[in-house]
Amino acid sequence: MNKVLLLSSVLVITPQAVQASSNHDVADSVIAQQRTALAENTQGKGFGPQSPRDIDNLAGNNTRYFGKAPEYSQMNLCNVHFHRNAEHKGGEFNVYAGNGDGKGNNTG
Repeated sequence: MNKVLLLSSVLVITPQAVQASSNHDVADSVIAQQRTALAENTQGKGFGPQSPRDIDNLAGNNTRYFGKAPEYSQMNLCNVHFHRNAEHKGGEFNVYAGNGDGKGNNTG
């Protein structure tokens, strides 16, 4: 019985330990290469790697018209979520979190 419990514990803990050990910051050079590739990919397209928009600004040159949304009771559930370490206007996310793993995890 004790061997089964020990084996079960090891099987449960191992994936978590592997994930924790692989969560490290990449070098600044990796981030620089990624930023260069993003800038080259968006060159001349009218937008940058990130195109921030101030949704509180009512002025702009976008001529698209969006109709009113239906009543909430007529709509399906949607995926409303927040991004940890995201850049937002509110100022809650103004501490640099580091380079992360180079794949978007724990960055900002």
